[in-house]
Amino acid sequence: MKPYLRSRHREQIHFHLRLRVLSIIIACGFSLLFLQLVHLQIFAGTTFRSLSDRNRIRLLRLQAPRGLVFDRHNNILVDNRPSFTVSIIPGEASNPAATLQKLRRFLEFDEQEAQRKLEAARNAPFSQIAVAYDVSLEQAAAIEECSLELPGITITAEPCRRFPLLKGAAHVLGYLGEIAPREHERLADKGYVIGDYIGKAGLELVAEEWLHGESGGMQVQVYADGHPQIELDETGNPSVRIDSAGRELLTLGKKVPKAGNVVRLTIDADIQLAAEAAMGSYDGAIVVMGAETGAIRALVSRPSFDPNSFVSPGRNAERLEVLNDPRHPLLNRALQAYSPGSTFKIVTAYAALAEGIVSPDTKVYCSGSFTLGRKFRCWKDTGHGSLNVVQALAYSCDVFFYTMAMELGIERLEHYARLFGLGAATGIELPGEMKGLIPSPEWKQKTFKRPADQKWFLGETVIAGIGQGYTLATPLQLTCAIATIVNGGRLVTPYLIERVETPQSDKVLLERAPAQRHALNDSAALDLIQEGLKQAVVSRQPFFGTAWRAKNDTVSILGKTGTAQVAAFKERADTAKELEQIPYELRDHAWFASIIDGPDEPYAVVVFCEHSGHASESAVLVTLELATRIAEGAGTIASTETAQEGHST
Repeated sequence: MKPYLRSRHREQIHFHLRLRVLSIIIACGFSLLFLQLVHLQIFAGTTFRSLSDRNRIRLLRLQAPRGLVFDRHNNILVDNRPSFTVSIIPGEASNPAATLQKLRRFLEFDEQEAQRKLEAARNAPFSQIAVAYDVSLEQAAAIEECSLELPGITITAEPCRRFPLLKGAAHVLGYLGEIAPREHERLADKGYVIGDYIGKAGLELVAEEWLHGESGGMQVQVYADGHPQIELDETGNPSVRIDSAGRELLTLGKKVPKAGNVVRLTIDADIQLAAEAAMGSYDGAIVVMGAETGAIRALVSRPSFDPNSFVSPGRNAERLEVLNDPRHPLLNRALQAYSPGSTFKIVTAYAALAEGIVSPDTKVYCSGSFTLGRKFRCWKDTGHGSLNVVQALAYSCDVFFYTMAMELGIERLEHYARLFGLGAATGIELPGEMKGLIPSPEWKQKTFKRPADQKWFLGETVIAGIGQGYTLATPLQLTCAIATIVNGGRLVTPYLIERVETPQSDKVLLERAPAQRHALNDSAALDLIQEGLKQAVVSRQPFFGTAWRAKNDTVSILGKTGTAQVAAFKERADTAKELEQIPYELRDHAWFASIIDGPDEPYAVVVFCEHSGHASESAVLVTLELATRIAEGAGTIASTETAQEGHST
């Protein structure tokens, strides 16, 4: 055989050999696959079919408990309680809309709102969409029993905000609400999801970044015929419950939620409750503040509301009643601006003394009216006779302060009013604070459109001297103003948040120190004004001081009354002799700005009673009751009905 023929023959032999080996390998591979298929289908088919049918992996979100809020004595003001939240996972419900309709058999909820949430989460079919919050244990149990009819419905135990003081300090603490779409867009990067509750007002709003915490999650194995539920143990640690058949469900992964930080306030719960009780049935506000530090010890606004109604769906009717109440209970009246009335005479008196317009011995004669083109009446028609600045403050003589205002002029009056902190926000942490108004010719020129209205008249200066006309101030501003009389002329910045700590209290994140600036330098003028405020309470000759009802043997009180007209005499048909004969909205506002003894420093206290008539018959009596309660140590938080409900920390 020729050489090239032998070579071709060997190549053919080698080719057939490789082909045979390859065929054997392929046959072995197919045999292994066949054997595996037989194993899966015949020997292990039942097991794997069962696991496929009965097991799924689900990601569950664990809501972080919001941070706790304490008063200055470590009394709880806001905490959390366990609650049940019903949610739907759209990806696990073949027909989410039909499932929601079935769910209505067990509880009431806003189906349109639930549908809106489902639409918003259409790109995240396996996210938990909260449908109803804070459902009862009975409702949760009924849903659990019928879980086969409700595919995709889950029940989770979550912390729910609780306000143990109920309506007490509601405008300080604020309330929560479900996150709005725009808020979610702004906060999504910080871990917020649709259905979260966030602060909407008060402290809950301004301290949201500290209180919110960081939510966690669990990756759990769940059964198609049973719905896992998250439970919280005694320490608040979440775990997965066994299913309805008693089988323990597997937790594949878990991120423990991080609770919000602890916020400690300057509020004194005892004094807050005493102020709430002293306010009685009046609408209005009370502010109690440390005169030296600016620390707010109590802040009351009436009418009030129960913040618990904003986190409990079962109290929808109560919440709607609050929202539709024409008296506007959500309005924090301590931060709203009203005519300050005669409490403003403190400013006029200081300005006149500091400018040398009057001395302690200067006297002005009050005949019952002051003439400037027309007559401006004193509240005492028969007149006070001759009196000095101390007596003018004690008897609240209008004619004396008409005269001082004319001598000062509106520009100097405006200057001194601003030294007392009026016409500008105080800087307290709460939202919605008004600046008030200190009028001036320049302000009037900018404010009014008609040239005839832009002119400043001397008569407007006259009434500005007694806090009437355009002048507006908030109860909180007047609290800071009255504090300057006893703290050496320092204008303090009121504050509520004393300290923010981590949940374990091992790290201080924020600590506030009192802030103040020296505003009033004439100490002799401050001493005279203080004497005038004292005489307003104790004087009996030749006249009774306007705050004479505050005199008592238990606690020292000095202060200035104010009765602010809210309507002209003609408008309110002033022929009426009794307060009840005047329409409520036309009745005067009553003020009493005072200094009372506190346990650790003097307290600046302002009581504002809306449409309550003369100050001496309402605001002064409220102050007396509050001061007496504080002096006697009454109204302790432990004795209140709210505290008896107990709380978790």
